[in-house]
Amino acid sequence: MRKLNPAHIEGAKAFANAIPCLNWLDIKVTDITLGGCQVEVLLQPHKHMTPFNGPYGGLYASLVDSATWWAIYGEADEDAGFATLDVHVDDLGMTGGGRLITEGRRVKLGRSICVAEAFVRDEAGKLLAHGTSKVMIAPNLPTIDDVLQQRGEPRLPPKFLDV
Repeated sequence: MRKLNPAHIEGAKAFANAIPCLNWLDIKVTDITLGGCQVEVLLQPHKHMTPFNGPYGGLYASLVDSATWWAIYGEADEDAGFATLDVHVDDLGMTGGGRLITEGRRVKLGRSICVAEAFVRDEAGKLLAHGTSKVMIAPNLPTIDDVLQQRGEPRLPPKFLDV
């Protein structure tokens, strides 16, 4: 069984939390596990909320996309490059503010197509949105280490520990 390297996971979270779009939306990747991920955002009225006092659907989509992508990342091979193929989100409830916690989990890790799902809840555990995503793994897609190398930054430590 594979075991994730905690040093790699810390580096991957730092990488994720520096992605400009997620940074602008104040979305934080707080945990990455084998086939799982947790993503959080503290709702800001001027940034995340509609005039009708609910989060924009696009925020839910960004949370689902991020949580599903990083859930797949946590289990995929270290040299895998991948990209989101689609995201489907069902808006199931409203909240007027607070923190949203999104749990992503791998449903199927295939050789080239992966499926993951995510649940967006408020701090009390109320389900606000559910989504699914398909992610493509392909050898020609850049890895995190490829991006870091392009930036002149050091590579992450190995992703998996020998068990």
